Amino acid sequence: MQKADARGTFFISALKKGKSIPPIDVTSKETAEEIPDIVMEAKGLTKRFGKFVADDHIDLTLHSNEIVGLLGANGTGKTTFIKMLLGLYPIDEGELRLLGSVIKSPNDRQKLKSKIGYVSQHFALYDNLSIRENLIYFANMHQIPMQKSLKIINRYAVELGFKEYLDELPSTLPLGINQRFSVAAALLHEPVMLFLDEPTSGIDAVARSQFW
Repeated sequence: MQKADARGTFFISALKKGKSIPPIDVTSKETAEEIPDIVMEAKGLTKRFGKFVADDHIDLTLHSNEIVGLLGANGTGKTTFIKMLLGLYPIDEGELRLLGSVIKSPNDRQKLKSKIGYVSQHFALYDNLSIRENLIYFANMHQIPMQKSLKIINRYAVELGFKEYLDELPSTLPLGINQRFSVAAALLHEPVMLFLDEPTSGIDAVARSQFW
C-alpha cells in the first residue's frame, strides 16, 4: 500500500473530524446569447514538431452543455490539442469549427476571443501587481468597463473564496489560492466555452475537491 502524502493526509483527517469541504458557487452568466448545438468540431486535427507527431488526425465533436475530458499519460498530446483549439499552436492538418465558425486564420480566432476562456496548469500572474490589479488588467484586455470590472471581480472574490487576498501579491500566496484567481480571470468576460488544462495539478486535496 502506498503511503499518503501530506496533502492527502490533511484531506482525510479533515473528513474524519466531520469537516465539510466549503462549496464554490459561481453566479450564472449575466448576458444570455444563442449558442449553436455543436460548439466545437475537429476533423483530422494534426500537429507535428519536426518528425514527431504530437496529435495524429484527431476527430472530436462537442455539443452545447456537454463536458469533455481528455485522458492520457503525460506526453500524449492533450495540452497540444487544447493549444491547437485555442490558436496557441498552428494546425498542421485538419479542419476546426468553433461556435459555428470555420477557423482558418488568426482573424477567425480573434472574432471568437470574447467567447472563450482558458485556465492553464500554470497560470501567469504579474508578481508586481496585486491580485485585484491583475484581474483589472485582464478585464481591460477584454474591454470591460471599469465599474463593471470591479463589480465582477468583487463577486468572484466572494464566490471563489479569495476576497481577503485581493490586495496581496501572487508570489506570497499558495498555488491553490492562485488557481482561484485564474478561474476568475477566465470567467471575467463570461465566455461561452471554457478550456481547463490540468487546473488542479499540484494543489492541495481540499482545494482540488472544492474546484471540481
